[in-house]
Amino acid sequence: MNNPEELTKRERVDGAIVRQDFNKAIEDKGGDKEAHAKSTVALTEELFDCKPKTLYQETRAKQGDRSTLPKEVQKAYIVGEIVATHELNAKEITGNQEERNQEIVDSVRDSGQKARQLFPW
Repeated sequence: MNNPEELTKRERVDGAIVRQDFNKAIEDKGGDKEAHAKSTVALTEELFDCKPKTLYQETRAKQGDRSTLPKEVQKAYIVGEIVATHELNAKEITGNQEERNQEIVDSVRDSGQKARQLFPW
């Protein structure tokens, strides 16, 4: 870590914090609402081979409430979003809005593929 203060700062981290960091990384790289939505779909497709709506239906979770998803699914989202956040933060993303959005989604998709390798499904 480049900032020593980051190593001494203490706070509890959970899926909601990880999601906030992921959203902030997308915003910091110039992504708009479309980039957020498409990034979530891309990550879900790579981690679980389905769209978010299908994932929630098949697991009988409340749509949009990750805390109602099975524990292993929540863990996979956390891992995927951590990988995606770090990879986005390391990238320089330029271009017009459409180009930035696409580069963000492509990066998140690549991160999802990397994270998927850590899980048995």
